[in-house]
Amino acid sequence: MSRFASLSVALPGLFAVAALGWSADAMATDGVHIEVNETKEVRDEDGEVLEVVETTEVHSHGDQTWGGLYFGTVVSPFRIVGPTNQNWRVTSNRAQACLDPSGARGCGNVRGFDTRLVLFEADGRRDYPWAVGYFRTGYTGGRMNFNPNSSEGFAEGEARSLAYMTVPLFFGGNFYVFDDFPLRPYAGMGAGFDVLRIQYDRHDASSIADASARIGFEMHAGLEARITNYVTLSAEIQQLWSARRRIGGVPDFSNEGFSIVSGVTVAIPSIGDRRRKHHRVKTVRRVERVERVEPKRTPAPVPSTLKAAAAPPEPPAPATPVAPEPPVAAPEPAPPAPAPAAPPAPATPEAAPVPAAAPVPSAAPAPVPEAAPAPAAAE
Repeated sequence: MSRFASLSVALPGLFAVAALGWSADAMATDGVHIEVNETKEVRDEDGEVLEVVETTEVHSHGDQTWGGLYFGTVVSPFRIVGPTNQNWRVTSNRAQACLDPSGARGCGNVRGFDTRLVLFEADGRRDYPWAVGYFRTGYTGGRMNFNPNSSEGFAEGEARSLAYMTVPLFFGGNFYVFDDFPLRPYAGMGAGFDVLRIQYDRHDASSIADASARIGFEMHAGLEARITNYVTLSAEIQQLWSARRRIGGVPDFSNEGFSIVSGVTVAIPSIGDRRRKHHRVKTVRRVERVERVEPKRTPAPVPSTLKAAAAPPEPPAPATPVAPEPPVAAPEPAPPAPAPAAPPAPATPEAAPVPAAAPVPSAAPAPVPEAAPAPAAAE
């Protein structure tokens, strides 16, 4: 690569720099892992160079277990007034909702109360869970009066009224559609046992009371407003099926009914280390405009056929030789200057003898060229 381009991704606790054509990994303290999968350069319609960078962000985080308590009310959408006919089987949908069914007090549309122990996994107060598990219990009750089977009135031992109350013991869960949106629809289901107590009042006979655990199954769907993971508001519709209870001489009863449940959940995170890891992968394809210096283009090679047809270049002209300059005769050396006379010795009684001056060599006489012999006279 003749040039490197840099890609900078800024996230909380993360700074990753990736070079062109180079795969780089960066790990941040908040669990964000960046991988540059592919980097290439393309040209757009205007001929400008664009850099296409494809990255993969892997978000990993540890979840904490949150525990909460849900409290809500169970309301019947049906308003039952007056007695009902005796059939071989009756359900709670045909009963009038009462908080105290035995004394026929608190009757209306409120069937009872719903309490749940809620558990879910989340990483912080705004990391909303995708699923919530719960254990559900509570209390519901109702009452119904029967019409006589004949026009002459009630026969001896015939049921005149029925009062019931149930305590559900169900395990279930909710599954959410959106991950991060505060207002989220959800759906779920549960299964368990209904602890059922029923009491039949009979004509001219003693009452019949019975308590048993009936297996049950429920499905629900609703809408949740999660302010944070600490506080949640929800409303749902619920359909319950329960095994019927058979008692001789009176109609069979099944806690099968349609209800509207609304309530609030308060939750807190558990104390301890985060034990579970979740991963979320997101691939991002980003296009950036870069400035690129175009390399110098070399001329294309000339084909051999054109080389043969081209004329050979002219040879360079030969250089003209330069005549050497004549030698210059060295000048005769000048005669040496006469040596200066020695100064007279100072008159001292005991003077050291002055050495005689060194003889000065006389200059050699200059050579006299011999005269060329005269040519002989012709005879």
